[in-house]
Amino acid sequence: MRALAEQTVADVRAALEGRPMSGVPLLPDAASEHQRRLLYAYVRVAQELDDRLAPVLVRTRSLLRPDDIFSHLADRLAHRVARRGGVTPLAVFEAPPAWLVDELTRVVRRRARIDDPVPMTPLTGLRSTLYEHPDDRVALDALRAIPGFDRIVSMFIDHYASYLELRLLASNIEATAESMPELYRLFSHVCRTIDVPQPPLYIEPGPLNAYTTGTDRPIVVISQSMLSLFTPAELCFVLGHELGHIKSGHVLYYTMARQAAVLAQLIGQFSLGIGDTVFRLTVMPALYYWQRRSEFTADRAGLLACQDPGAAISVMAKFAGLPLSGYRDFDPADFVDQARRLDARLDTAGLDRILLMLDTVDDTHPRTVWRAATLQRWLDSGEYDDIYQSTAEQRHYLDAMLGDDPLILPFVDDVVDTIVTWTAPATRQLRDQRRRLCRRMLRLGEAPRTAPLDDVFVVEVELGWASGGTMRMTVRLLALVGGRPTRVELQASRLQSWSSLPQAARDALMKTGERSVTYCLYKRSA
Repeated sequence: MRALAEQTVADVRAALEGRPMSGVPLLPDAASEHQRRLLYAYVRVAQELDDRLAPVLVRTRSLLRPDDIFSHLADRLAHRVARRGGVTPLAVFEAPPAWLVDELTRVVRRRARIDDPVPMTPLTGLRSTLYEHPDDRVALDALRAIPGFDRIVSMFIDHYASYLELRLLASNIEATAESMPELYRLFSHVCRTIDVPQPPLYIEPGPLNAYTTGTDRPIVVISQSMLSLFTPAELCFVLGHELGHIKSGHVLYYTMARQAAVLAQLIGQFSLGIGDTVFRLTVMPALYYWQRRSEFTADRAGLLACQDPGAAISVMAKFAGLPLSGYRDFDPADFVDQARRLDARLDTAGLDRILLMLDTVDDTHPRTVWRAATLQRWLDSGEYDDIYQSTAEQRHYLDAMLGDDPLILPFVDDVVDTIVTWTAPATRQLRDQRRRLCRRMLRLGEAPRTAPLDDVFVVEVELGWASGGTMRMTVRLLALVGGRPTRVELQASRLQSWSSLPQAARDALMKTGERSVTYCLYKRSA
């Protein structure tokens, strides 16, 4: 390491004196004098402190094109050096002043923190349709179907679109590469992980809280307390949760739910008080119900962002009241056990589930332990692992077959249940295993390697009108039965409502006037 330090310093001295360097240039020719001075001092101090800063010295060798965050740190330090005056590169080389050593050491350590993000696998091309909670989209469609709701949305946008952003701009600090480089880098990393364009991020004072606001231009807000009390992995879950709202197109309705009381007063002013009452009795409960369901989807996005189930559970435990004194010794497994007990009770006692739903009817979020139980059930189903381990091509499979429609997932899951029932599993464990394999087959295009699903080569679905305005779903398979290719026709166990169909299916039925429409969900060569 000492030899590397000496060679690096020699190369920088050569660059400053206009002589050729022995290694790769550390800065492009267009680098400013401030940048050259900074880099030279940076390497010189690294040589002085190479035992503590050996990784930094290695990193310095690759700074041919510094990224934006390093450039901001470099410019700031260069200005500090310039304000001090009387410091030249050669003077720094001969005897770096103590104050400069301190400044550079602080910057180097900060840089090391920025360069050490939580390790996450980028899920390039991830679509929200692949992980959304089925109740989320159904509830949103029901909300949109309320007469006059589109007019309420238009009124909200007209009166609040610019105000919400202006209020944040006037009252809260924005986290940028210049002001908060560590948080900015972490946020950028999360955006890349779940493939979301990076929105503005604001910090607000107050207790543990985070939310997404805006209309056509989403903004993420996180509380100062979270930055102080949450680990990087936990922050990734929280930020990923909020980005999940953006990815699923929740932001406008989510913001309306946050401003529901104010919106009710506004409607009352335009309707002599009548609209206020109607809004509070019809739209507001439906809006809150959808928002509670949307949190389940956002929790899944948060888990895909942080890729650490323990961190996701610990965030919920902190929201549920975990005291600061217990943070260090907290075991997420204990909270998971509590969530499982709740889940089992809600499954066996239907009245308890009804009581819990009635208890939250005026709330914007589900009970925290219920959220943890719902997320844990998703983990146990294997869906998280399937998405996390999938390739970019597999994540595009469902879109390629059926298009990017938010209602595709519940539709596909109904097909999965129909096929698994046809295989006649003997035990619940075998049913769960086949369900996961069939789900991977239809969602990701992965050929199963376990009988009898490995004998299925084509899966087609016909949606046709039934009595009472409902839709009958017929699943047709081309499979090997008794060693011979056979066409198998399966009737779904329940009728489909018109509103639960994928939009493409509704459009096809409306435009063609046909009694049925057929889709191919899966096909593989023999």
